[in-house]
Amino acid sequence: VVCWCASTLAHADLKVGVMFFDPPMVMSANQGFHVDLANKICQGLQEKCVIVPMVWEELFTALDKGQIDLIMGVFPT
Repeated sequence: VVCWCASTLAHADLKVGVMFFDPPMVMSANQGFHVDLANKICQGLQEKCVIVPMVWEELFTALDKGQIDLIMGVFPT
């Protein structure tokens, strides 16, 4: 599931919020399924990805404040 916020995507680095440590989805800022998937999406968009690990409670606030452009993750409904 990808939550997308297209605020300012005019060839700026795409800041992708991920949960800080959620194996096997996120092992570090450079490893994990969500990190690999985010990098593939950015590659397809021809943009540079910046992975921003943070705790679950901060993800949606960071998105609302424009600190990240999208959230990569699986969330309970």
